[in-house]
Amino acid sequence: MDPETFKKIWDEANAGVQSQEPEDELEWELYEIFDKMVRLKGLVETRRIFAKLSKAISKTHMAEAKNFAILQRYDDAPNATKLAKQLAKEGWGTQETVFQRINDWRRRRKTAIVRGTWYGPPMWNGRANALAHKKGLIKL
Repeated sequence: MDPETFKKIWDEANAGVQSQEPEDELEWELYEIFDKMVRLKGLVETRRIFAKLSKAISKTHMAEAKNFAILQRYDDAPNATKLAKQLAKEGWGTQETVFQRINDWRRRRKTAIVRGTWYGPPMWNGRANALAHKKGLIKL
């Protein structure tokens, strides 16, 4: 893309926002993706997608990631009592509350599988999943 076209699109996308020139190669790659999305989806849809991806991660979504992490760890070593004890030592709560949480999510998953509504980990936000993975909560 020529610099003039890029500047025009960039200025439209950031109207009223103090803009900065890209600082490194990764930012330039992001701008190339933005440009491609504008051509394929239009400016409004591209802005909507970028806004969605840049939202802060909600407490609800992090809680879902943590609950899925518990299920993953249970699947790796299916002994709820031992896992509850280990998670309690890691600061997830008391052994009793963690044990209840494990069993609650096992029941929820089993019910959802029977109903055909279990699709695995919540994929609501790739950024949230990456953060949860970085914190060791889920495996991707």
